Amino acid sequence: MMPFTAFLVEYLENTKIGSSEGAYDWKHLGDYLKSHESSRQHKDCMLKWINLENGLKSCSTIDSLAQSQFEEERQRWGDILERLLAIVNSLASHNLAFRDHREKLTSDSDSRETSANFIYLV
Repeated sequence: MMPFTAFLVEYLENTKIGSSEGAYDWKHLGDYLKSHESSRQHKDCMLKWINLENGLKSCSTIDSLAQSQFEEERQRWGDILERLLAIVNSLASHNLAFRDHREKLTSDSDSRETSANFIYLV
């Protein structure tokens, strides 16, 4: 199976839309798009796209392991961002500063009074 980006680049290079001259006849662009959508090249690319989409959904592509790892990382970082935004929202709603008056983030004792508010909550 050809990677999506490869067949997209190949497809765009061979069409009027992706060429360097572009589509300058905007008045008749709708007609061009209709004829383009019924072209063999467009139908072939749509079939490749549908096969790729179905393969990704069913985890049967060559890179399904990489795709699942990507999704896990995306979920992990989304959760981290959600927690950080909740902390910022909480500090703001209680009118608290991100850090206390001390410049150091840590001290000899682990007391709440000597640490920064944001770091303490993280």
